[in-house]
Amino acid sequence: MAWQGRASDEVLNLRPVKVPGVRVEMFARDFKKLATGLRNGDVAHETPDAQTIILFKKELNFVGVELKINEATRFFLDLCDGHRTVKATIAEMGEFYQRTAAPIGEGELTNEVMQVLRELTGKEIVRLLAER
Repeated sequence: MAWQGRASDEVLNLRPVKVPGVRVEMFARDFKKLATGLRNGDVAHETPDAQTIILFKKELNFVGVELKINEATRFFLDLCDGHRTVKATIAEMGEFYQRTAAPIGEGELTNEVMQVLRELTGKEIVRLLAER
């Protein structure tokens, strides 16, 4: 794709939207440790309390995709409603980082959002709609 290298005005005016079949759920347990224990044959009677956010995506072959994501990616996906432009999403992510972490510069923020957008479109979790 032409937009992979930079955030052009054309890309900034596109509207990201989650594809049908994508769902994000938050759990109060550390599922990574639980899954590792189960693979090793350990039956965990208790799992450590730890917030885990999982993205579920239905696939046509009935083999779903599950990805562990962080809070920033969850927030980003919530913004992918088909109404906001990439530019507006970048601005809202900047506000998110000011509330939850150390603020980052505009250039770094744009690069980070574009990287996440490339990854999610590549995995067909998000698609980009043309300008209205």
